[in-house]
Amino acid sequence: MSCRTLWSYLLGAVLWTALATASLGQVSSPGQAAYRSGDYASAKAHWSQALDQATGSAQRGALLHNLGNAAFREGNFLEAVARYTAAIENAPRQSDTWANLELARSRAGLEAADRGDLAATIDRLYSILRLPELEATTYGLLALLGLALLAEALRGGRFTRFLAGVCFVLVLALAVLHTWRAEHTPDHRAMVTASGGVALRSEPDLDLPVILRVDGGDVVERVDSLPGWLRVRVDGTLGWIEHKHILAIDPD
Repeated sequence: MSCRTLWSYLLGAVLWTALATASLGQVSSPGQAAYRSGDYASAKAHWSQALDQATGSAQRGALLHNLGNAAFREGNFLEAVARYTAAIENAPRQSDTWANLELARSRAGLEAADRGDLAATIDRLYSILRLPELEATTYGLLALLGLALLAEALRGGRFTRFLAGVCFVLVLALAVLHTWRAEHTPDHRAMVTASGGVALRSEPDLDLPVILRVDGGDVVERVDSLPGWLRVRVDGTLGWIEHKHILAIDPD
């Protein structure tokens, strides 16, 4: 047997093993199997359980994307919007999730997530990087700025002054974006997923009067929780909403 023939057999064995392993992985995934069979409720149950155990942002983003797909297939478009939005918080550079989010918002009767105005553009640019990535980028630019200033102090030159100026502008821009996001985005957001809206009550009790109605698709700030209830802030008003009508967006 020639050396080339031997390598061909070995390569074929490696490829066959890889394909077999991938196929086994797909078959052994209960969520994917249930989704393909049209049992979206079971798929959501499996993915929700996996989400509770997930730690990495990429894994959480993929699971939330899948949950959004299952909710969309069920016709629960507001739930799908909440899931896709949460997926983007974990994995903001997934173009498929952005496309699915816009489709789900359209089906739910909501305006587009990317409205095309200045505020939406700034928010989209800011969300390209997750917070840890943004912080690492800022620290890297600060270190580069420090090196450029040190080089300028020791030797001087147009390049070091240019580099220091560019780093300073970028650090300032990131600081402005971070401040803008902090002022306009609550720390713990949630979305109302009841299509007909939901009642905000002064206490977690269905017998108490309604303070106001919160529309489906509205984003609120999570403040506290009790079994079956979430305390939220809506335009400065505090109240309680039944947990089953709301889904968290931001990762805890």
